[in-house]
Amino acid sequence: MRSKMYAVIMLLIATLFWGSTFPIMKVAIESLDPILFTALRFLVATLVLLIFFRRKVNYEKHYISFGLILSLTLVIGHITQIEGLKYTTPTKSAFITAMYVAFVPITSYMLIHEKPSTLQIISLGLAMFGLYLLTSPKSHGFNVGDLLTVLCAISFAFQITLVHKYSRDMDPLSLTFWETLFTFAFTFPLGLCIGSQDIPNINIFSILAILYIGIFPTALAFFIQMSYQKLLSSTSASLIYAMEPVFGHAFSFIFLGDRLSPIGYVGAVLIVMAMIIGNKS
Repeated sequence: MRSKMYAVIMLLIATLFWGSTFPIMKVAIESLDPILFTALRFLVATLVLLIFFRRKVNYEKHYISFGLILSLTLVIGHITQIEGLKYTTPTKSAFITAMYVAFVPITSYMLIHEKPSTLQIISLGLAMFGLYLLTSPKSHGFNVGDLLTVLCAISFAFQITLVHKYSRDMDPLSLTFWETLFTFAFTFPLGLCIGSQDIPNINIFSILAILYIGIFPTALAFFIQMSYQKLLSSTSASLIYAMEPVFGHAFSFIFLGDRLSPIGYVGAVLIVMAMIIGNKS
């Protein structure tokens, strides 16, 4: 019980870090290509892990292959998320991203044969209704950024389930290292091709944003996820992650003055309620 409580606290810290990224990325990509920003963030994370833990990294083939598989979900998830931020608000991005919690029971069934309960299926429907209200014409409307972020949520649901599958009997540090390394390796060439012209425009905020997000919400938070999520069920962990949009909105409101319409807030509340209801089963 004590170890599970500690795992809950650590995952909440990781979730707080993830929530803080939304307003930071929204500002940073105004001066730097989103995909290049993603690549540099994972470069920083990889270097941090390599500098401090290089002697503990496992170089066995199955670690490399599992890290490669995990990285594919991160590449798709982070690219769709940060590209979506060009067209949507950080608060909407945070709540739509959080829908990955509702998708986890589905991906768990697909990948590790954990059958979703009736309540979890109902919660997915509630989350979808919340998405409708959040992006309705009476709110801010549904745009291409919102669609990209929905794809991000689906990809992150696969990542959560795969972490639950792979991390139980494997070294979390090594998995984190290979996951971040391959994510950088995939996104950096793409970022250079698309955003190389933006490199001279990097400002001090972009540099600090890359360093902060690379160290805390990426290297540290992913290590926490790998280390402590295995102590909980995949759906229990996803319940904790439901706090990410709440943190994301809080940071966006404080630093950018970002807010939703009244009906948008109703949709956001429904999404969070769906996360909680779906994990009571």
